[in-house]
Amino acid sequence: MNDNKIVHFMFDGHERSKSSTWRELKTVEKNISSFNSDLTGKFVKLYTDNQNVVQIVKKGSMKVELQDIALSLFHICLSHNIFLDVEWIPRDKNTYADYLSEIFDYDDWGVSYQIFIYFDKLWGPFTCDRFADSKNKKVDYFNSRYYSPDTSGVDAFAYDWSAHNNWLVPPVCLVSNCLNHMRLCKAKGTLVVPKWPSALFWPILVNRFSDGFKSFVIDFREYVKPMNFFTKGSQEKSIFAQRPFNNQWKQFECYANDSRFASIIRDLPSFVESSRSNSTIKKYKCYFKKFENDKFLGLIYEGGRRLLSKPINKKEPITPDILRKIVLKFGDHNNLKKLRVVVLFLLGFSGFLRYSELANIKMNNIEFQVSHVKIRIDKSKTDLYRRGNSVVIAATGTDLCPVFWLNKYINLAELSKNSDSYIFRALSFMKSKDVYKLCNVNSPLSYTRAREILLESLSDIGLDKLKFGLHSLISGGASTGANRGVSDRLLKVHGRWASDKAKDGYIKDNLKSQMAVSLNLGI
Repeated sequence: MNDNKIVHFMFDGHERSKSSTWRELKTVEKNISSFNSDLTGKFVKLYTDNQNVVQIVKKGSMKVELQDIALSLFHICLSHNIFLDVEWIPRDKNTYADYLSEIFDYDDWGVSYQIFIYFDKLWGPFTCDRFADSKNKKVDYFNSRYYSPDTSGVDAFAYDWSAHNNWLVPPVCLVSNCLNHMRLCKAKGTLVVPKWPSALFWPILVNRFSDGFKSFVIDFREYVKPMNFFTKGSQEKSIFAQRPFNNQWKQFECYANDSRFASIIRDLPSFVESSRSNSTIKKYKCYFKKFENDKFLGLIYEGGRRLLSKPINKKEPITPDILRKIVLKFGDHNNLKKLRVVVLFLLGFSGFLRYSELANIKMNNIEFQVSHVKIRIDKSKTDLYRRGNSVVIAATGTDLCPVFWLNKYINLAELSKNSDSYIFRALSFMKSKDVYKLCNVNSPLSYTRAREILLESLSDIGLDKLKFGLHSLISGGASTGANRGVSDRLLKVHGRWASDKAKDGYIKDNLKSQMAVSLNLGI
């Protein structure tokens, strides 16, 4: 397929809670289903950066929900005579697909089915839904923005609308285009639009002299306070996913008689009633700042900013006690898969290493000494000019010694000294020898897979994995060092932080440190 043909869809909350393998496999199914007519009778090569997907497509899965998708994919290929070959590629070679997956459709919403049925009986039957996808379509014949399973065509404006009775619920930004295209095609249909007199499309619909609709509008229905009219999008950031209109803002109208507030009361509700998201607050922050010299309006601005701000929920730091449990659970000297878990935890914790730094450690970055190991960090987000940095990790001689476990891991993985090999890579299982070994492809372990390993390991030792993330490693190391009296200067050097603010963001004071303040007040 060429680059102009794009499949895009939004996972809902339930689907996003599934494993990354489920989502990747579902994406493969959606892609093949969307293009099945173009792919009929063809050999299809599909690339993915998820190794589990490759195996499941070829052999199936013991997990029912994954096997169901695999069988659905098999039947699609069988019924359309498609020969599908799935191949794994490293994530850094799959950047275009990653870019497409980040596209967010804020207009992933629709009109409720009950409302559609009402209008279908009133002005229908409708034969084409021009702005839809496979999830929110109202009739079988529909156009979509991107390729979608069973779509009748991509880009509604590329088609002649004259042969259908059209159901039209376009994004607001496309209403003008929609009206112009209807006029061009001499089409008929039902158009759902907001009553928005200041919008660009309004003069196309309404006669400016009489305030009545123009002659091409045969009939209309107006909903003053629409209840259950719209259906929310798939994600919480989509339009109508939250409460669609926030009537509390309209209570500010009681201040309209105040001369200082009257100049903006007309505009304030439309600015903020549609969303409580952080982006909305930031978007209008500059507008409200023009009133900061007025004490009354300044208080309103500051109060609104505080009420709408959302708390930052930081992940819990890893502690030495947690590390001890990890070593007890996974410290098997003959199992490379378990050793990788131990080394991942201990290096991230003791070296204050971000995952981007951990993932890019190669054998030629490591220098063993009797008392310590020195790891060269070639690439770090805090090293803007790529001058390189080094972190020194001491050989502690305890059961949690990171140098000891790193050495064990390297020897078992049979990694060559001074080679260009990444130390954290995907593993393959050799059935004949009943052992794990590093994959031959010299590519670092992905962020997603490393996060899964960390969270699964924490869950295995009885902890709530939702409270932790990969940043818990560096946060745990920095917090433990600070609480045990390591100087701020050494913490900043070891963690490669340029400022105290950056460093302090990772540190969580323990109870003893918090009590130290009041204990030293002489009371």
